Amino acid sequence: MDIGWKVGALALLMTGSIASADETMWDDSRWLFRSDVEMPVPVTLYEQFNKELAVVQYAVSFTTACDAEKIKGWHEVTCEVEDVSLSATPWRTLGDRPGEVPGAVALEVLTFTRNRLADKRFTFRVTKTGEIDRLRILDISGEQRRANILDENLRQMIRLALKGVQMKKVPRGLEEGWTWEEQSPGLFTLPAFMLDETTTSAQVGTETTSATAAVGATPDLAGSDVTRPTLTIAPTSSVTLQSFAAASRGFSTMNHEYVVEEGHPIIRSSGTGLLDIGQDAPVTFKGDGWGIGVWGGNGFTERRWKIKLDPTSGSILSQGVAGYAFVHEGEAVRLKEGQQVPLGEVEVTPPAVPDRGQL
Repeated sequence: MDIGWKVGALALLMTGSIASADETMWDDSRWLFRSDVEMPVPVTLYEQFNKELAVVQYAVSFTTACDAEKIKGWHEVTCEVEDVSLSATPWRTLGDRPGEVPGAVALEVLTFTRNRLADKRFTFRVTKTGEIDRLRILDISGEQRRANILDENLRQMIRLALKGVQMKKVPRGLEEGWTWEEQSPGLFTLPAFMLDETTTSAQVGTETTSATAAVGATPDLAGSDVTRPTLTIAPTSSVTLQSFAAASRGFSTMNHEYVVEEGHPIIRSSGTGLLDIGQDAPVTFKGDGWGIGVWGGNGFTERRWKIKLDPTSGSILSQGVAGYAFVHEGEAVRLKEGQQVPLGEVEVTPPAVPDRGQL
């Protein structure tokens, strides 16, 4: 996904209206979200029963219809997913049966994940300050442990996309040239996917059972062994956080500027972040990010963004070999009434770097 800084590169699909103080960008709206994520360690996507797929990258696009209700000092937003496309890059495909086409299981898992997300409704809160929180997926039975893990991982995908349009504490009465600083911006958000420890590949990339999520050694396309540092994250009750715990330590900030370009109100953003997501060992990332969006008064009508966080020299992910970065590139567009956006469905993509996996 190639996202430029120029406002001319934006689709500029504004409705032309500015929300009042009692309204929100989510009122009676339809949205297109695209989220392309590269992970420094593999995360596992699951099918309903025994199949699974460890991936190091995924790209999800979805359209959703939303409405908002004002409750006390915040807005409660409810959305229904309309359509979804999903692609992913395997670290390596596990569980293919003898005689199957390589990658068949990967396609099954991705198709199942895509169809499950396409059938979801979710709700979240937008606070007075503009923060997006309390994201919940609706219509969950809560009866099956594996189903709960599947839905939590879908929630993480949605959450990461929504955080791209979060903007806290925007000054009132914006005028061209105004600048301000935002602490802990939504763009600097890391997902916390969950791991089903009962599966045969709970140790990611192996065929053995383990109660931890770990990165070990995997053969590259040439057949040699590529040793990567091991990351072990302590179990939380019966479920292990797969790659990232919620970033409880660290600091991030973004500087924003309000400008008018080609008649459109634009907020340009850039900033840096340092996050430590380790529990028993340092798992630290440092990097920067940017965003550019069309501002509609009480929220964006469109925004594009990119962040890249590299493991620091003191991080466990940088020991032994050069570490892989966390990268999130995406966009969100408020659609015009009746506008349809054709999305693909499911695709398994090969690794860009040979030693990251193979089909």
